[in-house]
Amino acid sequence: MIILFTALTLGLIKKEHVKTVAQFLINNLIVFFVPALVGATLINFTDISSSILDIAIIAIFSTIMVMTSTGLFVQWREKKEAKKNE
Repeated sequence: MIILFTALTLGLIKKEHVKTVAQFLINNLIVFFVPALVGATLINFTDISSSILDIAIIAIFSTIMVMTSTGLFVQWREKKEAKKNE
């Protein structure tokens, strides 16, 4: 993903070249969550009950970090695109 991002940013690969595959992956995104959902159903919660607060704090913190970094990145890209189109 880093290589793809770099290639797209540098203009080595055009968005049109990956648009079809990207749209397919977005349309079928649920397939990527199936292993995680299956893994979550196999967890024996009595074994992790002593760590449930730690797990909840980590999950909340990581979710906030991902949402914040994604939002900042999107804002940065939109400003960059707006300057490019001026």
